[in-house]
Amino acid sequence: MADAWLKVLQTQVVSLLVAVFVFAAAWVIATKADPIPVKWQTNLQAIGAFLVFWGVYAKVGWGVQTFDGNTPPEVFNEWFFRVITGLGTVCIAYATFARVKAG
Repeated sequence: MADAWLKVLQTQVVSLLVAVFVFAAAWVIATKADPIPVKWQTNLQAIGAFLVFWGVYAKVGWGVQTFDGNTPPEVFNEWFFRVITGLGTVCIAYATFARVKAG
C-alpha cells in the first residue's frame, strides 16, 4: 500500500515540475519572440482549449486498463493524453504570455 502512495506522490511531483517547465518555456519564448497579432492570440487560445478538452475527453479509462498498465493500448492512451493536453497547454500559455500587436 505504501508503494502505491509513493508512486502517486512521485507522479504528482513530476507532473508539477513538467507544468512549471512548460509554462516557464512558454513565457521565455513568448517574451523573446516578436509580437503576435491579436487574431493569432485568440486562435491559439481556442486551439489550446480544444486540444486540452479533446485530450481529456478522449482518454479511455477502465475499458483498456489491466493490472500492469503496460499493454500497447494503455501506453498509447496515456501518451496520447499527455501529448495532446501538453500541446494545448503550450498554445494557451504562449498566447497568454505573448506580446500582442494591433492588427
